[in-house]
Amino acid sequence: MAIAAAMVVVAIACVLVPLLVRRAHAGPAPEAANLDILRDQLAELEADVARGVLPGERYEQARADLERRVLEEAQGDPAPASAPQPASAWTAAALAAAIPIGALALYLAIGTPSALSPGAEPQHEMTRKRVEQMVARLAARLEKAPEDPEGWRVLGRAYAVLGRHPEAARAYERAAKAPDAAASGRVAGRVSLAQGLAARAAPTHTVFIFARADGGPPMPLAVLRKQVRDLPLEFTLDDSMAMAPSLKLSYFAEVVIGARVSRSGGAAPQSGDLQGVSKPVKVGATGVTVVIDTALP
Repeated sequence: MAIAAAMVVVAIACVLVPLLVRRAHAGPAPEAANLDILRDQLAELEADVARGVLPGERYEQARADLERRVLEEAQGDPAPASAPQPASAWTAAALAAAIPIGALALYLAIGTPSALSPGAEPQHEMTRKRVEQMVARLAARLEKAPEDPEGWRVLGRAYAVLGRHPEAARAYERAAKAPDAAASGRVAGRVSLAQGLAARAAPTHTVFIFARADGGPPMPLAVLRKQVRDLPLEFTLDDSMAMAPSLKLSYFAEVVIGARVSRSGGAAPQSGDLQGVSKPVKVGATGVTVVIDTALP
């Protein structure tokens, strides 16, 4: 049946395409783009695991988050295509109806109608099965780590798309109940510039305040951007400032807080930048003191 349907689609396309030629240039399929992004980011995660900077359990967490993002993006509505000219549209509609009807009548007359009975699983079922597997993995992860309201919202939308409405309702209820846990994923304190280095920093130079996992991956868990003119200043870093959904302050027990004056404004450290780093502190700590007192060689 799938082959017959495909042949009918090809026949319709061969007739309709010349009638419905559009000047608009179509972009790549969202599904293909999502898979490319997922593959690239998974490769980066696997490289981090190989270098020993990302523990295995964090890799599983990051992989689950990437799959969640694919599910979320896949639920968007496709962009509307440009409309064909009225005359072509009427002709196309008539042909689109006539071709499959004629093909079906001919098939019933001289073909094998029994082949229309469901025998093999259609190819699109594989796609649904893969989506259900991803949804199941997300649900299992959220049961182990329920302090993720956004994850529950994504799961609720995925269940709704799959027609599993009772599960969708429960997921949305869970999304409304995880706020207190999210509040613990923060660190607060004060950043100042050492007097001996004040002459080496202009008021408009950028100041990056960041948190990194103690002994963990080098990627910052949260970043706040200010200027030298704002110093000294009170800061708060939390999960809303995360650089990646799989690397948040609340996922780690201890972090190091750093502050860097960037004369170029770039995020990458450069020679001549000024920096200060705290001792390891527990996530949830307040009153953390960071003094910018070192010039990078």
